[in-house]
Amino acid sequence: MKSKQYVVSGDYVPRDRAVYVPRSADKQTHNLLIKSTNTVVLTSSRQTGKTSLARGFISSEALVVINFDFRDFSAKEYHPEKWFKIFFQILAIKFQKACNIAEKDTMRWFETNYKKGIPRKFLVNYLREVVRNVIDTQKKILLIFDEIDLLMSFRTVSDDFFHCIQFLDSEKNQLNVSTFLLGIVSPHILISNSKRSDIKIGTENCILELPDFDNDPKTFRIWAEGLYDVPIKKQYEVIKEVLNFTGGQPYLMNVILNRINIMAKKTIVDIPLIIEKFILEQSDFFKLNQHFKAAMEFITTLPNYSFSAITEYEKILNEPIKSDSLDYEKAEFVIPLLKIAGLIRIENGIIDARNYIYRRVFNKKWVEFVKKKLGTNIWTGNITHPIEQKQNLP
Repeated sequence: MKSKQYVVSGDYVPRDRAVYVPRSADKQTHNLLIKSTNTVVLTSSRQTGKTSLARGFISSEALVVINFDFRDFSAKEYHPEKWFKIFFQILAIKFQKACNIAEKDTMRWFETNYKKGIPRKFLVNYLREVVRNVIDTQKKILLIFDEIDLLMSFRTVSDDFFHCIQFLDSEKNQLNVSTFLLGIVSPHILISNSKRSDIKIGTENCILELPDFDNDPKTFRIWAEGLYDVPIKKQYEVIKEVLNFTGGQPYLMNVILNRINIMAKKTIVDIPLIIEKFILEQSDFFKLNQHFKAAMEFITTLPNYSFSAITEYEKILNEPIKSDSLDYEKAEFVIPLLKIAGLIRIENGIIDARNYIYRRVFNKKWVEFVKKKLGTNIWTGNITHPIEQKQNLP
């Protein structure tokens, strides 16, 4: 029965009609956000399933779920005060729909409280004085803020936003509100003043990283739900081989398994051939698909360490390196940025290219392409480029 498909667009996975394979983070976030009350941060590189995981909470009737995606928020040019006003208005509209709050009640509250309110306390006050008058405190509220890394575009307000989340965290038990923050970077990187130590988001056990899929036979049955044109007796071997090529990277898993299913309708499946054809399609670095383009865009737009990051990645391509051999600057800034970009994986203290496909696509020719994009006329080969030396450290 052709009931489930593989999502190959890079968008979130709709669980009712697509193959969704849970990971340990699914259970962890459920326990932290639903069974308990916490502020949870989930990070990983692009297209690894963060949004798909979060969307699993939205259909729950036992929760009031407010989903705020910064990709849909285009107020980056506004003055900070205007930014927050628009931000809170959008949140209020979402609460009105989710909780059946009369628009006039929200408008009246805004008129009375906005000008005299403090931005970081505004959300808490609105929840306490408006939302909880309509929704009993026994019903948990889950606030989801997706793509928080886009706050890099709103540097003048990012600190106030995280102050707001911090204050909400301090009142979370009284209000019965859990908050879920998703992005490629953690909040401390997004705080515009890196020397500020008064903003703390999430306790240590609530800061999670979403891993790639591992070679766990327990998940093979779920992965196989979309392989309806591959004989059942061969599905296990197919999934295992694809895992070896992709390293369990979610987007690559879906794309390759989908292509295998298409080929299985016509002829004998040749997985290495499918992989080679897919890699060949990415040989023009000017026409990379969006998944691969995202890593390059991240590296070339880093505020600091662009050159040092690509230099270190080139060394990793030559030979995997040991994490304990790194100096402070590489360990604290360069390697984490390569990991955020999704280019590497760190396993048992060894740093290597993330998987076979990434090693082939993001190869030495790609490295030279990125160097030229950064500007070879001022290339020095030093750990920190002269231009980077003039900038503040992250």
